[in-house]
This record gives sequence, structure tokens and C-alpha cells, in this order.
Amino acid sequence: MKTFSMIGLLAPCLLASGCLPDLTGDCGTTVLSRVPNPENGHNNFHGPIAEVIQQNCGATVALITSVRLMNSDNKPLAGDGTVFANYHGSPEISVQWKDKDTLLISCPDCKDQNITLKTVKFNFTNIQYSN
Repeated sequence: MKTFSMIGLLAPCLLASGCLPDLTGDCGTTVLSRVPNPENGHNNFHGPIAEVIQQNCGATVALITSVRLMNSDNKPLAGDGTVFANYHGSPEISVQWKDKDTLLISCPDCKDQNITLKTVKFNFTNIQYSN
């Protein structure tokens, strides 16, 4: 007696109909604010741009609000550029440059259990936090 795998039988049908979930990791990303380094343009300095973004990956996943560092070509400095991430909800996050090498991230509504990434140094940028 031959047995057939239901998945083996259904997979071609699901692939053809587009019923499988999107597994590419694409999420809707909204830029909430962009704060360029204050020294950009002085003496040919091209420092990073800090962005506060919110990612919405669908109804079954919590919102992710994060801070990433971008270059002047609007590309991440390294990896995806993320230096801070808060998983769940949309707390108010603000960023400001203290000087050309130091970024201050403030998130008074963030709860410790929801912070999934908190970087203190990224490339040549020092990162400080306040509530």
C-alpha cells in the first residue's frame, strides 16, 4: 500500500495559488523621524543619519519601533543599521546628536522587557540612553 504525504500533494497547489505566507521577512516600514549628524557638510565630514522607524509585520506580530543609523546615500551603515529596538507597541522614541560622535536615544515609555537591542557603540558612533 502506498501512502501519500498531504504536504507533498498540497504544496504545488498552494504555491500556484499564492496561499503560502510571505516568508521573505518584508515588513511595512514607516520612518517616524530622521536626524542628520550636525557636523554633516563641515570639512567634508559625512556622518550618519539617525532614523526612528516603525515596522509592522502583520496582525499576528507586535509593532517594532527602532533606531537605525544610515549613511548619506540612505543605506544602513552596517548590517541593517539598527542600534536600538523596542518590540511591542509604539513608544515615543526621540534621538539627538550630542556631538558628531555621540547619539542620545530617549524612550521614557519603553519597558525593559520590550527592549530587544540596546547598542552602546556602532562603528564610530557612541550611543547613550536616557528616560
